[in-house]
Amino acid sequence: MTTEQRRFAALEESRDRLLHLVEGVEHGPLNRRPGPRRWSILQVLSHVIQSEELTLSYLQHKLQDPTRMPRAGLASYRRLLTLVVALRSPLRFKAPGATGNVPESGTLAETLQRWENVRSGLAVLVATFPAELRDRAVFRHPFVGRMRLTHTLSFMKEHVEHHARQIAHIKREIG
Repeated sequence: MTTEQRRFAALEESRDRLLHLVEGVEHGPLNRRPGPRRWSILQVLSHVIQSEELTLSYLQHKLQDPTRMPRAGLASYRRLLTLVVALRSPLRFKAPGATGNVPESGTLAETLQRWENVRSGLAVLVATFPAELRDRAVFRHPFVGRMRLTHTLSFMKEHVEHHARQIAHIKREIG
């Protein structure tokens, strides 16, 4: 198993833990905002999925012309650490524009189907990722910059875990 496959497996485990939080929550509470300018549980899930859809799309696009990918180097790891510190901190950050436009409401079934679709695509990408590109910066995060695939998958895991904590907090607030 490659490092990328191990990181993807860890990402899947983080999704399973998050989904455990929403098991049994009724439709109404899933769409209930805990306050003004705050997201509901389904809006948080939608944001996470949008982020993963855009990441997958970007990765697929970059793989069309791998000759244009720079080497990642140590800076990729520093960028990941920056994201980990930010996501684990109590600070709140505004979502990047493309991932901040979440629907007002939805159903859990539709939301989970979207997530399954993007994760299936990501699984294929990881399984077929060329070994010669492992040291290349294949993804550009909107705030910290370029990272290699292993660091991208680690960021995605941290992102899911960050929003799992948010969902747990929302569940306590809305009762």
